Amino acid sequence: MSKQGAQAISHRLKIIFRFNFVLPSHYSSIAEMANVVFRNITVVDPQSDHHLQQADVWIKSGIIHAIAKASQLTISTDIQEVNIEGACLSPGWLDMHVHLSDPGYEWKENLNALSKAAITGGFTDILCYPNTVPVVDHSQMIHSLLGRAIDEAVSLHFCGTLTQAAAGKELAELYDMHSAGAIAFTDGTHHLQHTGLILRALQYMQVFEGLMIHYPSDNRLVGNGQMNEGIASTRLGMPGIPELAEASATAKDLQILAYAGGRMHLQPMSAPTSLSMIKAAKQQNPGLSVGTDIAYLCMDDEQLETFDSNYKLFPPLRSVSQQAQLQQALQSGLIDSIASGHWAQTAEEKQMEFSQAEAGILGLQTAFSLVNMHLIEKNVIDLSRFVELIAINPRKILKIPALRIAEGEKASLTCFHPSVEWTFNHKHIFSRSRNSPCMNQLLKGKVLGIYHKELLHLATD
Repeated sequence: MSKQGAQAISHRLKIIFRFNFVLPSHYSSIAEMANVVFRNITVVDPQSDHHLQQADVWIKSGIIHAIAKASQLTISTDIQEVNIEGACLSPGWLDMHVHLSDPGYEWKENLNALSKAAITGGFTDILCYPNTVPVVDHSQMIHSLLGRAIDEAVSLHFCGTLTQAAAGKELAELYDMHSAGAIAFTDGTHHLQHTGLILRALQYMQVFEGLMIHYPSDNRLVGNGQMNEGIASTRLGMPGIPELAEASATAKDLQILAYAGGRMHLQPMSAPTSLSMIKAAKQQNPGLSVGTDIAYLCMDDEQLETFDSNYKLFPPLRSVSQQAQLQQALQSGLIDSIASGHWAQTAEEKQMEFSQAEAGILGLQTAFSLVNMHLIEKNVIDLSRFVELIAINPRKILKIPALRIAEGEKASLTCFHPSVEWTFNHKHIFSRSRNSPCMNQLLKGKVLGIYHKELLHLATD
């Protein structure tokens, strides 16, 4: 599509958002607002018979009531209509790597702000890490979080910690948290070093088919490293974190998994050496899966030339050549899922000397735009593969019921447009945190909204 055409659509979208999508004031019940038809929409769902076809999709009370060829669906009742040239519709996206700041860090981002950020990014579901204050290491915390999340517009799922207080010394109440509703277990930002605990956790969780999410990292090799070890770190005079820190820990974890069995999801992987080992291990371990964050596929360590701490992540951004190998793993199918790595940090934690700044990036709101510009438009992956990585595979890994765009199926959907250009700024952020390197940048590819929990929710224009 030409730039002029994309700008025309962008202008038309503003009109549609302002007028066509506004629900009339007399709509007071969920049942009335639940009725929506997407006209002339391109379905992107490799599981669907309508994949990559233009269609009319009628949602009635949270169920896909009817699907017909574009412009051929006749509806007699008063209904909310979405009709945007070039728009796409897929199963709702699920983010497997989100850092929860509530409770304990509400001054960074609270539960409601996180939910709004997810809508802006097109996510109907997010998986929250347990590194709150207190950490999520017992069933009462799971009950409390699920109770608080029930009224949010998106579905929030929660991890419990693997160890008590995420301290890496004693296993937490894994079975109790599973019974309370935890769908995975990880020590998150506290990278588990105790091999005996990794072994026992894998063995114990097989009783209830529990999933361990783990980032392999040897803390002794990380040391006081601030960025990826390589040409860029040498030029900038910053201590580097060698790829070996991830690769050596990965080798150890894969050996433990081969011995113990069970289910392990390695995330967020960034080192090519790790991926070469994982390729062989996957053939022997059906319970092994791997994910990475979008930043590692779309950004590299050369962007640290300005010492902008918004690019400071852990694991660190890798070199251009390492990133190319990561993209090849994405193309080959070795990587099963991608995620935003969303981690809110305030200005006080970011706007300081690089070595003192906290790691983390706002990722939910710009996830699709980055993938669209750096991967889809450059033919690294296509839209079909993107939906597999962000919507289909995460549900398989987490054993969450699958979604499919077909008549009679539950409607949990993401509506997006690959050609629309927009500027990411403060109005797309709902918390005090602004730690995104994409602030005030022109992006291409925009989420229009989600249909979830029997309601149409619009992304911020």
